[in-house]
Amino acid sequence: MSAPDCRDLALAAGLVTAREAGRKKARGQCPECGSSAGAVYWQTNWYCHACEASESARTLARRLGDVAAVDAADRARVEKARRMAASAPPAARIDVDRAFTALRRYEPSEDRERRRRYLVETRGWSDEIAAAVLDSATWTYASAAAVDEAGRQLGRDSLEAIAGRELLKECRGRNRLIFALRDDDGRVVDCKRRFEGQTRDRRRKSPQLSGERRASPDAPTTLGRLGLGPAVRRVVERGGVLHIVEGDPDVLSIEALVKLRGDYDADAVVGASGWPQILKIAKRTRAMIPLHAVPEIVLWPHIGDKGDVGERACVAAADILEDVAAVRVVRVVDDGKSDVSDILESATR
Repeated sequence: MSAPDCRDLALAAGLVTAREAGRKKARGQCPECGSSAGAVYWQTNWYCHACEASESARTLARRLGDVAAVDAADRARVEKARRMAASAPPAARIDVDRAFTALRRYEPSEDRERRRRYLVETRGWSDEIAAAVLDSATWTYASAAAVDEAGRQLGRDSLEAIAGRELLKECRGRNRLIFALRDDDGRVVDCKRRFEGQTRDRRRKSPQLSGERRASPDAPTTLGRLGLGPAVRRVVERGGVLHIVEGDPDVLSIEALVKLRGDYDADAVVGASGWPQILKIAKRTRAMIPLHAVPEIVLWPHIGDKGDVGERACVAAADILEDVAAVRVVRVVDDGKSDVSDILESATR
C-alpha cells in the first residue's frame, strides 16, 4: 500500500473540495488555524500561509485519526528503505592505515609544500612552528600523484595503491588534508579531511569517513601520531607528559611545542575530535594507566567554543583522572584567535 496523499486526507476530512483534491496543488481550509482558503495541500505535505503551520502526510493522517493511513505510511517507508538497501552496491571498507602510510611515504614535494602553506598562510603559523610538524605522522596530504607513485613502486594492484585510490574518492574538492584517527593500538582506522583554504562552512572542515567505509566502525579513536595505548605506555616508561588536546590543528600545535622544547621522545600528544570525546579519552586513559604509575597529564581545551564548554569538559576529564595521574588543565587566554599555537605565549597553567 502506498503512503497517504495529503489531498485525499484533506478531502476525506472536508478540508478541500473534490475539484481541488484533483489538482496538483489543492487549496482549502487549514486544520490548524481554520483559515478557509489559506492552506495548500500537495501529495506529501501541506502548508498554511495564514499561520505558517506545515505537516507531512503521515502527521496529517495522525492528526485526523486515520490510523490506516498512518500504518500505510510506515509500511511504505520501510519498503522504500529496503528497496534502496537492496539496490545500492555494498560500500567497500577502506584500509585507511595502508592508504595513510602510502600517502606519507610517497608524498611528492609539491604536496609537502601545500601542507606548509596551509600552516603558514591559512593558519597564520610561524615558519618555525610549521617546520616542527611537517614530518609528523599525525597528518598527510591526499593526492593522485602520491597514489600513482605507490602504484609504480608497489604495483597498481597492491593493497596500498588500492586503499589509496579508495581514500581519494572520499576527498572531494579540496578536502585533502588528512589527519589520522587511530585506534587504541595505534592503527589508523579513520581520518578527518580538512579543507585547504579558509572556509566558514563547517561541513567542509572536518568530515570523517562514513561508517560503512571505516576500517573499524566501532573502534574508539584519537587524533595524533600515536594511538592512546602507545601514548600512555610511552609517558609511563619514559617519564614524559601526556597531552590531551581537542582539535586536529591544535594537536599539531602541541606537537610543535613539545618538539621545540626537546621533549618529543618522552612526551605524547593525543587529540579529541570534539569536547565530548575528551571525557571518553579520559576514561580510557584511566583504565590503561598501571597501578602506582601516576604519569603527568595536561589537558588543553579548544579555543573559540561558544561559552566555556571546552574548558568545562577538560575540568570534568581532570576529575576522572585525578586519582591516577598528576593532572593540569591549561587556561588559555583567548585574544580573538583560533588556535593554541597562536597564543602559546599568553597561555598560563
